[in-house]
Amino acid sequence: MLLTSLSIRQRHLLIIAVVITGFVLTGLVAQYSTQQLQKLSQIQIDIETLKHNLLTLRRHEKDFLSRLDWKYVDRYQQELDDAQNRIKLLSQHLGVIHEQSNTGSIQNQLTDYGQQFIAIAEQQKIIGLNHTSGLYGSLRTSIHEVEESIAGNTILTAQMLMLRRHEKDFMLRRDPKYIEKFDRSINTMRSLVNDQGHSQTLTAIDHYQRDFSKLYAAEELKGLSHKTGFSGKMRSSAHQLEVLFEQKSQLLVAIVDTESKKLNWLLMTMLGSLAALSLLAVFFISNSISKALDRLIRHVFSMIKSDDNNEPPCDSHNELDLLQHAFDSLNNNLTQAIGKIKSSAQNISDVTQEIVEATENVNQSSVDQHTMIEQSATAMEEMTMSIQEVAQNASNTSEFVTNINDRLGDATSISATAQDSIGALKEELNNSVSAIAQLQDSSGSIDVLLNSIQDIANQTNLLALNAAIESARAGEAGRGFAVVADEVRTLSSRTSSATDEVRQTLDHFKSVIDSVVLTVNSSSQKGTDGQCHANNAINMMREMTQKVAEISMMNLQIASSVEEQSTAAENLNQHIHGIFESSLTVKDANQYTHIATKKLTEVVEEIQASASVFAL
Repeated sequence: MLLTSLSIRQRHLLIIAVVITGFVLTGLVAQYSTQQLQKLSQIQIDIETLKHNLLTLRRHEKDFLSRLDWKYVDRYQQELDDAQNRIKLLSQHLGVIHEQSNTGSIQNQLTDYGQQFIAIAEQQKIIGLNHTSGLYGSLRTSIHEVEESIAGNTILTAQMLMLRRHEKDFMLRRDPKYIEKFDRSINTMRSLVNDQGHSQTLTAIDHYQRDFSKLYAAEELKGLSHKTGFSGKMRSSAHQLEVLFEQKSQLLVAIVDTESKKLNWLLMTMLGSLAALSLLAVFFISNSISKALDRLIRHVFSMIKSDDNNEPPCDSHNELDLLQHAFDSLNNNLTQAIGKIKSSAQNISDVTQEIVEATENVNQSSVDQHTMIEQSATAMEEMTMSIQEVAQNASNTSEFVTNINDRLGDATSISATAQDSIGALKEELNNSVSAIAQLQDSSGSIDVLLNSIQDIANQTNLLALNAAIESARAGEAGRGFAVVADEVRTLSSRTSSATDEVRQTLDHFKSVIDSVVLTVNSSSQKGTDGQCHANNAINMMREMTQKVAEISMMNLQIASSVEEQSTAAENLNQHIHGIFESSLTVKDANQYTHIATKKLTEVVEEIQASASVFAL
């Protein structure tokens, strides 16, 4: 087997290498998982930020169309650039996570939506951002020219008021039928002017009709409703963008959730596998060391003749204690033999030459034994130092795992804080729903007020009709009163139309409020889901903290075991040094006996009998 060819020091170094490799692999897996989780978290942040960008774009679009202020176009363009940059960042973070996660379609649709809005803005700029710019300004100038040319003429003024009414009706209702009414009224206006011979007024009327026709053409190109012209194209593009983004965002959220679960499973699997492999390696290497010490003990006891004093103690299971007992027995036998040799040497001190050859062999064996014991002492010192290094590394590893446990505790606290923030956000959304409900109740009061205004307008129209009838009966004397009655009836009609517009706006406002209520309720539900996810994350971190604590306890146990081995190895080293000192004494004795005589064979037989206690 490969382990049997390694020294004890090399086997301990192998244990250290296995443990260090396990920690390095664990750190690499943890670092990889952390990087991937950070990337997935950034993808979720990019999705939410992009959603906010799209909502802001729609807000700037509505602000410009309702207020006709060019600053909202600039804000829209800036927000569009931010959204496009965010899509590029999202594409970079996605990488090759999933083949269906490509954001190119969103980029193209967003670009198309931006182009459609810019086209509407440019067209509105041509039409006019206020009553003095663009086609609005030109039309206003033409109207003033006509009014100045007919000043003082009651008939032409009344006809001009009718033209203005059709003009305003078109601008308010954006219905092409008012263009036909305008054309008929302006032809009537021309006939009246021709009858009275106002050539200058005809030129002003031509300018007025030309500017109004340009305005109608520009409005028609922009879109007379939200389904036609540039407005219809932009609305369709915006709807497609919202649908596409919703689909992509749901897909990306599902991908992020799947990848997170895969990373967590990979981390847990790697930690379990590395822990099992480390324990198996430590077990097999420690078992090989124990078997080697057992073989050494049996070999030492086999060198000694078996008797009651030299048998291994049956009540001891410590290999080092057994090895010490074996060396003690061997030392006692050597001491007894050397004592007998010294006693015999006194008797043959005069005949040294005869035993020179025999003592030379004994001297050479003593030198070899001295060398081997010296090498054993050196090896034991190195093994002791190695065990101490293992104990120090195990202690450092325990401190490192403790630091990881502390950081997991901090992460658990941060997750709990995030959970509280989500709960507060949910409470604020519930308060928003209550406020919007109050706003719905207030809109009902406005509807009642509009009904009252409509009734007043109807009564005013009826009074004006009655006044016109009475003025007709009065004949020429009531003609001026008829004009006033007609204007009152016109004003009543405009009031009724304006009331209808306000009611339509109020109905739209109610539908928007209902949509906001649904959106806020959906956000509240998402807050509840986020709070649930935060709870799951906290539970997972607590489980990880418990696992790390168990690993830390195992490292402490390993360090304690290595320290005990270090103490035992130190004791063994001291015993070997004692044997080393004894071997020096044996060497000196062999040198002394080298000068003994060769003639006293009886004494040599006694020496051989004394040495026969050793197994050959």
